[in-house]
Amino acid sequence: MEDITNLRKKLYDKYMSWNQKISINPILSENNISLPYYIYLPDNWVDSKKRILIVGEEGFGKKGSEKDREVVTENIIEEMQEFNQKCMFEWKMNNRPFWRRFNKLRENLSDARFCWTDLDKVHRLIDPAQNIKRCKLLTNQREELHKYPILQSEIDIIKPTHIIFFGWYGNSLYCELPGIYLELYKDGKEKWIKDEYCTTITADNGIKYIFTYHPNWCVRNRHEEKVLVKILSSCN
Repeated sequence: MEDITNLRKKLYDKYMSWNQKISINPILSENNISLPYYIYLPDNWVDSKKRILIVGEEGFGKKGSEKDREVVTENIIEEMQEFNQKCMFEWKMNNRPFWRRFNKLRENLSDARFCWTDLDKVHRLIDPAQNIKRCKLLTNQREELHKYPILQSEIDIIKPTHIIFFGWYGNSLYCELPGIYLELYKDGKEKWIKDEYCTTITADNGIKYIFTYHPNWCVRNRHEEKVLVKILSSCN
């Protein structure tokens, strides 16, 4: 596997190209759209035999709300990678179900290395003045975003051994990973219930794709502990 410097450069170059495309799209550059979220690769990523990529649905956080369209592309990428680094490794007080699950996985998989991205790399900014109460993208915004697939390129560059999805996926997953999407849904939604809200697909290249319900839902419906056990089993 390549060294971390080369991987970071490849990732950065891919993000540069991708960001230039979405930044000139009128729907994705509106004022109510956040800055993108970009993967931060930890220093010891390439040294680990267990490399885990966490994939959320859509981002939400302070940096996503501090927009500045005058910032040059390079700074946007660097700032968001730094933000993601702090989310994963420094801000221990974040008690949302997403980060509680993330931290429990890290505690129980001490031999693994982790990084994080989102399926929808941008989100709507919550704005009570405009009655925007949810960060989820509108249908037309999501359709525009996924005209520029990026997740497969991230996977090809960083080469995770496991990819854990924290939530529902729908059309976003179909646009980003169509083969995995068709495999995931070939038995219908009932397979998720039978598998206790956590399903694992092993791809031909050996990567394990682990699909779970979102931690918020699992906590509310008292399935989180079972889901954690199944994730850990798939990662060991």
